[in-house]
Amino acid sequence: MGIKFRYISVFIFICSLLSAQNQPKFSGLMFGDYYYYSDNITPANINMNGFQFRRIYFTVDYSIAENFDTRFRLESDQSANSNTGGGKLGVMVKDAYLKWKEIFSGSDLVVGISPTPAFEVSEAAWSYRSLEKTILDLNGIVSSRDFGIDLKGRLTEGGSLNYWLKFSNNSGNGPETDKYKRYAAMIQIKPLDGFQATIYSDYSAYSQKNDVVTQQDKENNAFVGALFLNYQQQSEFGLGFEAFIKSQQNNYYPDP
Repeated sequence: MGIKFRYISVFIFICSLLSAQNQPKFSGLMFGDYYYYSDNITPANINMNGFQFRRIYFTVDYSIAENFDTRFRLESDQSANSNTGGGKLGVMVKDAYLKWKEIFSGSDLVVGISPTPAFEVSEAAWSYRSLEKTILDLNGIVSSRDFGIDLKGRLTEGGSLNYWLKFSNNSGNGPETDKYKRYAAMIQIKPLDGFQATIYSDYSAYSQKNDVVTQQDKENNAFVGALFLNYQQQSEFGLGFEAFIKSQQNNYYPDP
């Protein structure tokens, strides 16, 4: 009887371990600030002040199997574009993707709404997203998320040379509204300890625009290139340089 009880106890213990490995992981993040406009280009906004949430995250990470992970993340903030029609805080799907780890040696495949390769590395290096966005994000050059397929990983065994490719809708967190897509690529180089560089480029296809002068339809596709250089001395200090260029055919920028 004692032996049977021991076997049952071991069986329950093993089942508990297996169950714990497949439990979803819940996490959250919130940050905000108090703002005051001592001056503003709009006279009505002078002396405007208040408290605001700049970001609220609710995240669920779940491991389906050894090589398959998922993430579902909701985001809310108090920007004008995020509020509901009634002026309340809106909630949107920030991430919703499946990751196939090690689809082949050193590379992962990601499908769904996921980060774009434009500034994922630089945002992590600057480390102060609560203060401000990176320049590509702040200027609306590239969305932080897009619905598509990613292939990313390391090109060298030690991870000194990494890559990231993405084929996506070019509609950010919103639904697809046209047949045109975005093609992006990023290379990350780590030649020395503490130093890294990224080279990013993407090509976005858009519908042709009618030239009001010549009454001819003209191409409206866009190219973006970006460079990021970063040196970090452990947690003591860091230096960085980031720049980008955007070129739009015939200068017909898409409507915001």
